[in-house]
Amino acid sequence: MSDYWSLLATGPNQERKVSRELERLELVYLIFWRTVRRVVRGRHVQVSVPAWPGYIFVRVANAWDAILEIAGVVDFVRFGVEPARVSDEVVDGLLAYAPGGMLPNAPKTARFTFGQAVRVRAYGLYLGYGAIFQHNIDDSRVIVLQEWLGRLVPVVYREDDIEAETPRNKKGRRKRRHRRKRTAP
Repeated sequence: MSDYWSLLATGPNQERKVSRELERLELVYLIFWRTVRRVVRGRHVQVSVPAWPGYIFVRVANAWDAILEIAGVVDFVRFGVEPARVSDEVVDGLLAYAPGGMLPNAPKTARFTFGQAVRVRAYGLYLGYGAIFQHNIDDSRVIVLQEWLGRLVPVVYREDDIEAETPRNKKGRRKRRHRRKRTAP
């Protein structure tokens, strides 16, 4: 069987360029995409990016040399010397999950709200410093305002590197949460 799916590794940000060349060679290929929210020229926009950057599924039909000569192609994903084969069931399952190659976005629940007090958990110089949450940039990065030299400056952190600030009372101690006492009806 000389016609099977294989996984092609490309250089960074070369998926679109390589896909145009694969079309020119009339080869069957698949790139799975996902939409992300990015800031472009100060505005939030939805853009399509590869779900697995640097990888393209290619239906190989004895075109090994022609594919490897495409600018932007690194090599096929290999197990030892032989290029890895991807079963038709795997590709069919991906296509059933992502019709047209566009993966559905998982609903993201916001962990923080605008203006919420947060604390930096990231290792480094600003570990434990307070900040004010502004907004999410994309799925994993957020912008917070931190005080530097007497000014509030926007700083980008991974969302996992900040946590909600626990409220404190007037003496500087953390407030304790108490259960409400039940009264008899």
